[in-house]
Amino acid sequence: MGCWTGSLVFDDSQEPLIFCSSLKSEASSETGISVAVGCRDLLYWNKDPLRQVRNVPPPGFDLLAFRDPFVRRVHARWEMLVGGGIRGVGGGVFSYCSEDLRTWRFAGLVAAGVAGGGPGGGLEEIWECPQLFPVDDKWVLVVSVWRNGEPDSVQWATGPRDAATGELIPERWGRLDEGGEYYAPTAFVDASGQWTVLGWSREGGGERAAGQLRWAGVLTMPRRVALRGDGSVAVSPAIDEGRLFLERGTSHFRLGPSDSTSVVVEGQSARVRVRIEELSGAGSLRLREAGSNDDLVTFCVDSGNRELRTHLRGGLGPGGQAREAYSCVLSSADVETGGEVSIFVDQSIVELFTGSGVCSTHRVYLRSGVPLEVVVAAEQCSWFTGEVAVAVSRLAGA
Repeated sequence: MGCWTGSLVFDDSQEPLIFCSSLKSEASSETGISVAVGCRDLLYWNKDPLRQVRNVPPPGFDLLAFRDPFVRRVHARWEMLVGGGIRGVGGGVFSYCSEDLRTWRFAGLVAAGVAGGGPGGGLEEIWECPQLFPVDDKWVLVVSVWRNGEPDSVQWATGPRDAATGELIPERWGRLDEGGEYYAPTAFVDASGQWTVLGWSREGGGERAAGQLRWAGVLTMPRRVALRGDGSVAVSPAIDEGRLFLERGTSHFRLGPSDSTSVVVEGQSARVRVRIEELSGAGSLRLREAGSNDDLVTFCVDSGNRELRTHLRGGLGPGGQAREAYSCVLSSADVETGGEVSIFVDQSIVELFTGSGVCSTHRVYLRSGVPLEVVVAAEQCSWFTGEVAVAVSRLAGA
């Protein structure tokens, strides 16, 4: 028996309800949807047999998976989206509707792998943790994708929904995070009334290595979702930076060919901002343990290819063994003159945001008590405006 990802809503009487995936019985691997009713302070919860969702999964589909309900009100009724996988088709998102959060009826497929023309040709086996919400005049679908039998990445699709069927008509597809360790985000409306996603960052060494680390997954910074003019998704930090960070010093410099400089942070939590100017040639920003020559994360700009890439490498896994290096293209727009990159480091998580709304999440493992060092280097160019602002986290009660 067990229960997995779901969502919390308040009904019309403000009673809190949690909808989640659950095994139907100990002898069966079939997944259903269970409902728990909570008290007003959300401290105590009880399963309500009268509210369990009946007749799921829907008949007529050869399913590989069916899980992770996302419930929200759409106009005068409630909609529940459930992720899954359809054999021979790929990932899918199933829609149910209800007027009272008690009786649900199957409304059809919102999107499916091949039919939707999704990422990778729509061939992924399973779409988990579906999130669907309106931004401007479009709908944004976010799914966590299984590829080759394991969690892979988070993808988005944007477009209108068919008024009669509720099916999403994807106009654009993309990746929500360019790193390798971001997964299963949850969408909600924040205090400003804007849609925001909060994700989970897995351990970089894999699940088997997680038991050897100090961490067992962490939550990312909340990220506000917006649409660019072309309908693609852009994200930005949804935080009050003035409350989270204290400016402990700002280094002003201009790098000539092959120059480099470094800033040692007091502790292992920091914000680093770099504004790109006079881009020519290549440059890099490196995070490492103070006193070490081994880079934990390297962010490189190459003006020739108009690319900003990240490299995660070297001695990061449990026991200090080397991990495979990789890189990813973030956005050519972010290497234009005047572009800005913000990097947030908090212990074992590194999150990079560009001015055009691209982000990349990484995990690093510094030794306990060893401060973080930020190294900025120009490689046959001068590509920084001469300013790197380093700020240390102000933790509650510290």
